[in-house]
Amino acid sequence: MTFARPSRPPTSPAPTARVGVLVAALALACGCRAVGPDYVRPAVPVPPQFRDAAAAAPTGAGPSGPSLADLPWWQAFQDPALQGLLRDGLAGNEDLRAALARVAEARARVGVAASERYPQIDAGVSATRDRASRDLLSEGSRTTSTYRGTVSASWELDLWGRVRRGEEAALADWMASEEGRRSVVVTLVGDIAEAYFDLRELDEELAIARETRDTREKTLELFTQRIGEGVSSRLETSQAEADLAFAAATIPDLERRITQQENLLSFLVGRTPGPVPRGRSLGAAALPPVLPTGLPATLLERRPDVRAAEAEVIAANARVGVAVAEFFPRLDLLALVGLGTQELSGLSADGSSFASVGGSLLAPIFQGGRLAGNRDAALARRDEAVARFRRAAQNAFRDVADQLAAVKGARDARVQQERQVAALGQALELSSSRFSNGLAAYFEVLDAQRTLFPARLALARTKRDQYVALVRLYRALGGGWCSECFPCVTPPPIPDGTAGSPPPAGAAPPPPARSSWSASASAWRTCSQGSPNWRTPASLRRRAAVCGLI
Repeated sequence: MTFARPSRPPTSPAPTARVGVLVAALALACGCRAVGPDYVRPAVPVPPQFRDAAAAAPTGAGPSGPSLADLPWWQAFQDPALQGLLRDGLAGNEDLRAALARVAEARARVGVAASERYPQIDAGVSATRDRASRDLLSEGSRTTSTYRGTVSASWELDLWGRVRRGEEAALADWMASEEGRRSVVVTLVGDIAEAYFDLRELDEELAIARETRDTREKTLELFTQRIGEGVSSRLETSQAEADLAFAAATIPDLERRITQQENLLSFLVGRTPGPVPRGRSLGAAALPPVLPTGLPATLLERRPDVRAAEAEVIAANARVGVAVAEFFPRLDLLALVGLGTQELSGLSADGSSFASVGGSLLAPIFQGGRLAGNRDAALARRDEAVARFRRAAQNAFRDVADQLAAVKGARDARVQQERQVAALGQALELSSSRFSNGLAAYFEVLDAQRTLFPARLALARTKRDQYVALVRLYRALGGGWCSECFPCVTPPPIPDGTAGSPPPAGAAPPPPARSSWSASASAWRTCSQGSPNWRTPASLRRRAAVCGLI
């Protein structure tokens, strides 16, 4: 309905009051319960405890205690050089920057979805000049001009929750992207730590190879001297020369592998290829005194890949509500005010204003099965997301069990390897003593050296396997991402490399590991897991409101 603004205001405000009451009633109707299913977490079989948890941590805390993953990475990896690499990686890795960009895109889409809850207001101006045919005019000018300025508003009343469900889906997508970013952090922390321990293992192998080469050079010099004195055979010299060449041949290969490992670490931390600083030796690196895993149920709240899969279920479930809302009528309110005249000077005249208000109610009658097809497709996508969530949870439990078995196996293997190296070292001392006393030929010494060299290399690899198993267990439990809290929450400060490092000489000894562990884990769990009801639509909206998204 279009009407001209009267020259005098109406004597009674009753029509305006009735319109206000109607708008208020419709606004209240928008707060009705949204159609479609509300989210309920899919049932997932959860074991009472992790397999081999007790065997992997015989001195650890009970299953209800804190988890290894509750520690931030700068306390889990107490090596200053490794801590520096992790800080550089979290600051300069390009995969993490790409993940941050995906989070920013998802946050922007939340704002787009939330904008549909508000009226859409537009303004426009237009000017036209028409020239009519003389044959169609009986009198008057053939040329007319029209000048208009309008402000229009439209507002869809969300009676059935279509807009609210769409906003809920966008919020869940944002949460999924945020968990995807944390998954990149978890993977990056684990990859850098693994690569660092691989590098330290290669360093130890190179030191063993050089030490063995130097020892065998002295042996060859001794046999060469004995040949000159006529008390040794050429066979002994040839054997010593072959053993020397075998030890020396491993050095160039190890140096090549060390260079390539340094290049890999440089790539992971976002640098060009170059040398990598070292910290403690492989054997001197501190191992956690206990390896608590926590309850398996907490794994669903901690691992970012599981949380991302659940966020995708929330989004898919909300989109079912969007599809269901399409079956119901859509009510839009429309309003238009403006000025119109044939002369620019007349825009300020009293009779140049016009306005219109109205509404439209559009209900689907026949869509050829389109709406039912969209609903069924949304239900199928939700079922697919549920299956992915359950698979992610099952994979998380399997991953932890695998790494616990690896921790136990590497620890037991290291004990046996150390026994072997100690026994072979003693055998070498005995054979050398027997040779010095003339009770045995030098072939016994050569045989002991030949057996000890690969055993020492194997022990270095076993040490590496033990540290890598701990890194993978930390990653499997979801550790390493807590320093990257929600973008709207101020993250805890990342230390400069001194936290978690050994105290300087003469300093007071640190507190017992268990007490500091519990204190750190308690505060850290609060940061990492946030609200236990983070998955509910109301909680998602509160987080988005705090972040300024809606």
